[in-house]
Amino acid sequence: MKKVIILLLIALSVICFASCCLIHYDGDNDDVCDICGSYCGKRVSGLAMGTYYLSYYEQYDPYSITFYENGRCRVEFAKEGKEPYEYNYWIEGDKVYMDISTAEKVHVFTIYKNALIFDPELSTANLWDSIYYFKGNVVYFLPGVSESEILAIASMAYWNLDDLPEIENIYGVYEFKNKYDDVINKAYAFMIEGGETESPHADKVLGTDYTFTYEDSREIIIYFKGMLMTLNQAFDRGFITSDILCELNEDHHDCIVSHSYDEGVVDDAEEEILYTCLICGSTKTIPLPDDFSFSLTYDFNLYYDSTTGYLKNGYNYDSGTRCETTLILDREELLDIYRILYNGETFEIKTNFSATNNLIEPCYNIKITYSVNGETVDFIVFGATDTTYSEWKTNSAFCYAYQKVVQDYILSSEEYKAMPPNQNYYD
Repeated sequence: MKKVIILLLIALSVICFASCCLIHYDGDNDDVCDICGSYCGKRVSGLAMGTYYLSYYEQYDPYSITFYENGRCRVEFAKEGKEPYEYNYWIEGDKVYMDISTAEKVHVFTIYKNALIFDPELSTANLWDSIYYFKGNVVYFLPGVSESEILAIASMAYWNLDDLPEIENIYGVYEFKNKYDDVINKAYAFMIEGGETESPHADKVLGTDYTFTYEDSREIIIYFKGMLMTLNQAFDRGFITSDILCELNEDHHDCIVSHSYDEGVVDDAEEEILYTCLICGSTKTIPLPDDFSFSLTYDFNLYYDSTTGYLKNGYNYDSGTRCETTLILDREELLDIYRILYNGETFEIKTNFSATNNLIEPCYNIKITYSVNGETVDFIVFGATDTTYSEWKTNSAFCYAYQKVVQDYILSSEEYKAMPPNQNYYD
């Protein structure tokens, strides 16, 4: 009998190779062909009976859901010690409902060919009633789904597309360890096919020297743990590194629309700042200013004026003194700040603007004044409660430059650290 099974498997292997497995063999009854890995179970009202798997690891989410023909389903967790659960389920149209508790809470998934897409609008509970619910696209896939299918279905769910998009290119798959354990997660860099015809455009990844040029409305997207993110968002959140950006930039960027210039070098002898493209080596220069000074506010209390060196940060009630000192920046530091603000397109901003559409009270406004070659400009940034540049709705390049100046030249200075701590947070 054992010899017959072996011969049968060999024969089926030949069939599989020659005809894409016209005949499937499921010897272990797991609803998956032992030869080609394809699903070969049953479907009930569009739902394939069998086991769906999460495309990423999350210890608080079930890594698999198995549906049975008797109206019961079983969810299994990866977290050690968390026992599997069984629920009732029923199907209405293209939706599958899972009755997860006695409180009449249900999870709802949209049935799509070889995947189940979690529907947060129809569901009456957060996914698995977990406070750790990861707010990305939660999609469970049947075995054997390709990476392109995972990315296409995730894109369809994220952008609410009517049709499944084609994946034009997968640039790479990058591995990261979960910070809570040693499980490795994967991040994908990809681009979908098509897109509206538009003029080429460029996108700089803030906090790096890399600029990406695109021919139309498409761009490189990062898929990580159910989320789709731009390169800026993924880098800001730590899901991709500068090394990955460098690799992607070299593969994709052609320097026709714009360059990936470095941070620039001040050349006193030539009285200019020299910028060099990291990809093609081309250079550009800007002249050093005859004079440059600035003043700014930060947080609710911090104020600094480079002309006088006056620095204050509220009041200390324990000592009964104002938190103030003198911080004098030398010419080299001022030119470095000029270079940073130039990169942040600060000198293009002539009027006030809002950092966010969602003001949080109490909030503070940034006021910045700069003077270059005798021209003085004042402007205000309203609602700058969160100075994380990826959260700004407009002028995020300025936010990054502004934050870098404050952190590197003011908050990190010995003069600032020597002041008594501010105890008047809303002065």
